[in-house]
Formats: sequence, structure tokens, C-alpha cells
Amino acid sequence: MCQLAMQVIYFIFVHQNGRRLLAFESCINYIDGDLVFLEDFLRNEPAMYEELFSPGCNGYVLVLLKKLMTEMKELKLEDSGEVLDGIEFIQNVGATALWKFKCDLTAELDSFVREYDRLDVAEERKRLYLFAQN
Repeated sequence: MCQLAMQVIYFIFVHQNGRRLLAFESCINYIDGDLVFLEDFLRNEPAMYEELFSPGCNGYVLVLLKKLMTEMKELKLEDSGEVLDGIEFIQNVGATALWKFKCDLTAELDSFVREYDRLDVAEERKRLYLFAQN
């Protein structure tokens, strides 16, 4: 259920923004066309976040984050944009869960969400990239 919740959240993101994050899609086994937009997705969005950050999914988002951080470690900064976009998406999901839907995040994910809240800024992306290289 954790992966499905993330797929629905991602699907809503793509549907609203028209932007796909291929590096992230591979992490959640997302296949374009598998989901068909339903108004229920929007109506049930809070429940998707609650599920994703429930005890049953404890650590799922952190595993995705660590996977992308590991992938980024293998890349040069100039080649890491797609992976950084995926990490930015995870940060946004965590921030939405924390502040909009009042979900409880693990301490490590909470720290990441708060520390890297400006991944839309080039300097912050570089700082995260350098952190991943350690």
C-alpha cells in the first residue's frame, strides 16, 4: 500500500504540473498510463499522505530518499539534475505531509525536510549534492 500511496501522490503531481521525474518513477515502479485520473484521488489525497506516513509504511519514504542519494553519489553535479528533482519531490511530499496534513515523520526525514526546504535554489541543490558525496 505504501508504494501505491506514493504512486497516487506522484500521479496527482504529474497531473497538476505536467512534469515527470523519471529517476523518481523508477524508484516507485511508476508506469505512465497505469493510473487514470479520478476526482477520488484529489478527494482522498489526505488519506494517501496519512497512509504513506503511517506506522505500516514507516521508513518507506526514507528508503526512497536514500536510494536517490546513493544514485546521486555516482553522478557528476552537472548530471545530477534528474535525481535532484526526484529528491526535491520527496522533500515536497514530506513538507506537505508535515505542514499541510499534520503527519508524523521519522526524525531523520523530518530533519531532511526542514534542512533542505529550498531545493528550488541552485546553491541548495549543490549543497545537497556535496552532502551526498560524503
